[in-house]
Amino acid sequence: FRKTDGFVYNRARMRTAIVIPTFNRRASALVALRSLFENIPADHQVIVVDAGSSDGTAAAVKRGFPQAILLEGNSSMWWAAATNFGIRKARELGCHYVLTYNDDNVATPKLLRDLASAAAGAPLCIIAAVCCYLTRPDTVFFAGRMRAQGSDRFYYLDHDTPLSALGKGLRRVDMLHGMCSLFPMAVFDKVGLFDEAAFPQVLADDDLLMR
Repeated sequence: FRKTDGFVYNRARMRTAIVIPTFNRRASALVALRSLFENIPADHQVIVVDAGSSDGTAAAVKRGFPQAILLEGNSSMWWAAATNFGIRKARELGCHYVLTYNDDNVATPKLLRDLASAAAGAPLCIIAAVCCYLTRPDTVFFAGRMRAQGSDRFYYLDHDTPLSALGKGLRRVDMLHGMCSLFPMAVFDKVGLFDEAAFPQVLADDDLLMR
């Protein structure tokens, strides 16, 4: 993916919830939603969690994307709490997967289908999309992290390298992120949700992935 209507869902087939926390970023959130709904599979449900925005985000989402589920929180929520709110809703809906998704992402046309295909081939794995720059769509921003041998430090793989150099398919890494990662619901059932008390924003995704 790259950073910056009227779809009918068959709820009997719905398996993946895309959880998007947002706060006072109406313009970015609308771009993110537009790119998702241009190519969304029928078994995906978008859940937008608005953490008490004052810029009209909730109204804009209701007006522009009525097919999305809008959860309205409050401004005491940070990323972890807002994302947990969406995960609980996804669990209530019976979803098997949750895609944590930032409100400034721009989805490429095959993003959701490729993630679903990867998940089918690697069940019970956490799978992230490669992230490229919006203004440099052929340059890697994030493609996983590995733990440096004999230390607690992680280093980034292929940052600022050409996307074409990565090849195709899946590769194993030691650390991913929360900005576009597909979690089996079984992960949250076994490990728990994001720790919104200890890590309300920064490092919330690292903490969960290390657990």
